[in-house]
Amino acid sequence: MDVVEAAAAGGHHAGVNSTDLSELIIIQHGEKTPEPGDPRMTARGRAQAEATARSLAGERIAHVVSSPLRRARETAAIIASFLDLPLELDDRLQERMNWAAAGPYASRQDFFVDWERTTRERDFVPLGGDSSRAAGERFAAAVGEFGERHPLERVVVVSHGGVTLDFLRDCFGDVIEERKPGVLAAGLPGCALTRLERRTDGWVLVALASIEHLPAELWSGPVA
Repeated sequence: MDVVEAAAAGGHHAGVNSTDLSELIIIQHGEKTPEPGDPRMTARGRAQAEATARSLAGERIAHVVSSPLRRARETAAIIASFLDLPLELDDRLQERMNWAAAGPYASRQDFFVDWERTTRERDFVPLGGDSSRAAGERFAAAVGEFGERHPLERVVVVSHGGVTLDFLRDCFGDVIEERKPGVLAAGLPGCALTRLERRTDGWVLVALASIEHLPAELWSGPVA
């Protein structure tokens, strides 16, 4: 199996590398409607979430936790209901930046100028959101806490493309771009699965943005 080991000791990945989880499954939210603020999922997004939930049947999932933003929350609710598990919301899993019509950007184009800069320059702080490094650190802090509460168990996290990639860059460096060329610019497809497994020498990235569990008619482009 093709895996990527965690970065060398030290640096911003250290918090997540000390977690007690046995496996972390990060799920990108389903396809969302093209509107600002806190958009809901589309019908295809809901179908993606349902297919993802079915793909997890038989896995011993201990906990499901989600970003509170609607597109992630709706995805996670479908998965948690199917698995007969409660759903927890955690603000630290929110997207790095979220475009809102009443926010600091005059247009969607202006928003994406800063979005792209935060991807290139990890310490750049945009007008409306967090730097890439800060977003990755808060995500890692949440994962570390989940490990304290669910030692040696498997946890599902439903979140967003930007902050998920921020977290993975903290853990593994930009080798993730080598693993899946173009992922930093393009983002993650709807309901893509990323799996990290705990081995004796630390985390390994077992799957990055996999959509193999989805039927081809449910594939959709990257969404933040």
